[in-house]
Amino acid sequence: VANSNYYNPDYNLAISCGSTESTPALDKRIWLGDINSNLFSIIEPKTTDSSFVAHPNSYANTKFPFTTARISLSNFTYSFSINITNSPVFLRLHFYPTSYQNFQPSNANFSVEVNNNLTLLKNFNPSRWLYDDDDGETITKEYCIQIKPNENLLNITFIPNTINQLNPYYAFINAIEVVSVPSFLYYTDPNDLDYHIKSLDYDNDNTEYNILKDKALEMVYRVNVGLKPVPPNEDTGMFRNWEIDSTRYLEKEYLESVSSEFGKHLNYLNNTIPNYTAPELVYLTARSYGKHVKEDYNMTWNFEVDSSFTYMVRLHFCEFQEKIKEIGDKIFQIFIDDTLAEIEADVLEWTHGVRLVPVHKDYVVTMDSPRIERLNLSIKLQREPKTIMTKYLDATLNGIEIFKISDKYNNLAGLNPAEHIIISSPNQQALARHHSKSKRSTIVMVVVVGVSCLLLAFVVGMIVFVRRRRIFEFHPEMEERSWKTKKEGSSSLPSHLCRYFTIAEIRAATNNFDDIFIIGVGGFGNVYKGYIDDGTPVAIKRLKSGSQQGVNEFMNEIELLSQLRHIHLVSLIGYCNEGAEMILVYDF
Repeated sequence: VANSNYYNPDYNLAISCGSTESTPALDKRIWLGDINSNLFSIIEPKTTDSSFVAHPNSYANTKFPFTTARISLSNFTYSFSINITNSPVFLRLHFYPTSYQNFQPSNANFSVEVNNNLTLLKNFNPSRWLYDDDDGETITKEYCIQIKPNENLLNITFIPNTINQLNPYYAFINAIEVVSVPSFLYYTDPNDLDYHIKSLDYDNDNTEYNILKDKALEMVYRVNVGLKPVPPNEDTGMFRNWEIDSTRYLEKEYLESVSSEFGKHLNYLNNTIPNYTAPELVYLTARSYGKHVKEDYNMTWNFEVDSSFTYMVRLHFCEFQEKIKEIGDKIFQIFIDDTLAEIEADVLEWTHGVRLVPVHKDYVVTMDSPRIERLNLSIKLQREPKTIMTKYLDATLNGIEIFKISDKYNNLAGLNPAEHIIISSPNQQALARHHSKSKRSTIVMVVVVGVSCLLLAFVVGMIVFVRRRRIFEFHPEMEERSWKTKKEGSSSLPSHLCRYFTIAEIRAATNNFDDIFIIGVGGFGNVYKGYIDDGTPVAIKRLKSGSQQGVNEFMNEIELLSQLRHIHLVSLIGYCNEGAEMILVYDF
């Protein structure tokens, strides 16, 4: 990449956590040690054990800066004094999930907050983010954050989860980057009347969305669609990493990679976008249907994201093929999350008929779901129907960036990937979310099914009740033995009905009833998704202390539900009635 395409950041700091000296990485970038540095400070409570430096037990990854880590069983904070308030910064957190001394990767569980008002990660376990069993794989979490004018500080606090007292959780970090970003690279410039972010959450095609500076962004995917990845040292000065799309995201493997002829360079004369928006290699490589494809299909990329967040999807385009000479030569359609984003996408029309001019289109979509889970966000390009007058039935895409936008609680934290059920079918997702019409249909369907199941449960319950009453009429000693009193803190129900959980087990399963695990709310109380034993998912219904349901009704419900088995009814696994708690545990 030519130096003229570089952005020179005002602030550029790369830190090797746990290192005592400045060391160049393989790409020649200098990483500063975090011990006795005068550029930042590490803040720790004096009443707790301090953090310490550790080396990984496995040397499968010997690349700097992943040869050391800072680890702690208590909170610790990296504090930076940043004298830039007119531009946001990239904050990158790098993790190498492996064992360190006696600390196992499965026991790393922590949250990360910025300036005590922005949550980046919660109950985060880096090892859950590994795509395979490669011991040398690392995890990077990248954020775009605006420093407030009255703060001039960037405090990054790591907070270990304290729920597990027997085998305490710990927090760790291998490396941190703080790099300034052009003010309006991803945020909306109120003075740029030509820039628009199209919202796909409404039926109105002209609805626009603004990403203001009070929002934080998390980069969840950045992909070079084409021949190869673009490493940070080949970016335009911001050290961004561009993955290759490969089979991890591509739905079909036989899309053709295309590239510009050697020696071609981008044309920025029309100032369509700044020359640092993406590396030249991104715009000079692409994927298309190919020359010999007879089957008509969608060019599809699938990305797993958290529900209940809004995402900005940026698609990069550049028409470099010699055969495409005029506006209208190649027209295609774009679908994002199965919503039509562009009915007649024409890259040459966007660049005013000039080839080799890069351009990007930005969209926002909200991934609604009745549950907190991980969903599939799809990007599809479709050739125009043959009835449309276009010279070439083809479509091309050069790059993809997807950013999660912070919610109204100033939160970006989501689930760990192993803690969810992925709904991969677009048809299934469409039933649960998207436009209000679909949502209403889903609610009606759920209510009808729910009422039917309740009627079925009532009928079966009456049969069970009558049958049980007859048994006890002939064998009264069974009822006396069945309801035999047990010690305080244990069940007063017969043990053969279902499992009894202690309140400690329930709290561990739900991370002490953390709101992030709530999957349902009603007048009776909350329903949580939890994990028991070896990670088995369960639904945990916690009745409110002021619920209309009394203890006797609660016990009768357990006895009834424990004997019901039907394909359309969720099975009761167990319960907890320790102290004032009334909790039911169902199969998930």
